[in-house]
Parts: sequence; structure tokens; C-alpha cells
Amino acid sequence: MTAPAACAPNFALLHESVAHHARRAPDRVAIDEGKESITYGQLGEKMEHLAGVLAAAGVARHCRIGLYLENGIPACIGMLGALRAGCCYVPLPPSFPPERNSMVVLDSCPAAVVTTR
Repeated sequence: MTAPAACAPNFALLHESVAHHARRAPDRVAIDEGKESITYGQLGEKMEHLAGVLAAAGVARHCRIGLYLENGIPACIGMLGALRAGCCYVPLPPSFPPERNSMVVLDSCPAAVVTTR
């Protein structure tokens, strides 16, 4: 019997796994929300694009990135883009009270905030 580790590549980071699947199976569905879905190829492109936008904006590695995004595909892209840029992310759900998100921003001091609004 083959050990599980021998069957699939080991990835240290989540965004590395997505990038691998984007290269290996770009047309395979990565996220399916019923009404909307995204393939690994599209997810990989959007992840890389967001990481590039953050870098071009001067966001350094190891910074915190606020994500003011609805749950679902946009939030996944935001998380992966932040991770790909070498940053961590701070969720700021729009459905939460503005006072709560303001406190989180003041406490975390994100270098940038990603939103679709």
C-alpha cells in the first residue's frame, strides 16, 4: 500500500497548493457556490493579480491586509492574494457592525484594505 504522502505533493502553504492546481488542472472547478463558480486557473490568476497589486502599492511582506469582503469567492481571492503576497489577512466582514470593524482596523493597523466596494 502506498503512503498518502507519496500520492500527492506536499505543500507548505495554501496558496502554493492553489498555484499547483492552477497549472495542473486550470479548467477544474475550485469553488462552486451554486450560482457562481471559479476554476483553479481563474483563481490562480486572480490570486496572482491581487498579490501584484499589493506589491505595486508598496505593501511589504509580513504586513497585515484588511479584507472588507463578503463571504464566498471574493473573500477566498482576497485571502489567497494576501497569502501569496507574503502577508496575513484580517477579516472585516461587511455584515459586522461598523464599530466592530473600526476597532479591528485600529488594533491591527493593516497596511492596506481590499474591498469590492
